[in-house]
Amino acid sequence: MGLGLMLECYVLSHWLRGEGYGPLGVTGISMGGHNAALSATILPSPHAIVPCFSWTTAATVFTHGLLTEAVDWATLHSQLTSMKQNGSELWEIISQNVPMLTMCPNVNERQSPNEKQQPFLKSVPHLSQNWLQLFCHYKESFDLMYSILEYATHLKWFLQPVSGTSAVFVQAVDDQYVPRLDDISSVWPDSEVRIVKGGHIAGAVFKQNIIR
Repeated sequence: MGLGLMLECYVLSHWLRGEGYGPLGVTGISMGGHNAALSATILPSPHAIVPCFSWTTAATVFTHGLLTEAVDWATLHSQLTSMKQNGSELWEIISQNVPMLTMCPNVNERQSPNEKQQPFLKSVPHLSQNWLQLFCHYKESFDLMYSILEYATHLKWFLQPVSGTSAVFVQAVDDQYVPRLDDISSVWPDSEVRIVKGGHIAGAVFKQNIIR
């Protein structure tokens, strides 16, 4: 889906410029914001880039944010165990091509989170205990999910946009769906970040005037 959207964006931009339209820009909210950022990396001319309530990667959304609890970790764990035991072709492809990362390696089952995790857990108090229990029980599945999404969606693996100074990331100060665990300036050093009050949903619904 992401690759299809990037190609569609490229084709639309090419057609619009050919018809004399401009200046052009790409924007989106949440996953749409991340796809807008990805699409901007292949556009050959300067565009305004405004990803809203998204960040550098989809990995943390499903392993650190509120959507962690929407993942069927038990099924993923069962499938992962089966693939490894049976030496499935899919597991061979993953293990040979995806750099496997380890999330929070100092956290073992039944132990308290280390200092590096504390800021995140404190920032999402109603998720903290559930997240820790899920992580401790399905750590290998967390690592797999994180590794695949980090490899497939992180902006650092893509080209920087032609004009990084035209990129403005709009973020909600209390966004618990999209944890910001790294620094966008390390990926797009010329980009700008603007913060609005509220959370992920409230920001998208009630801050349209600021986004525009």
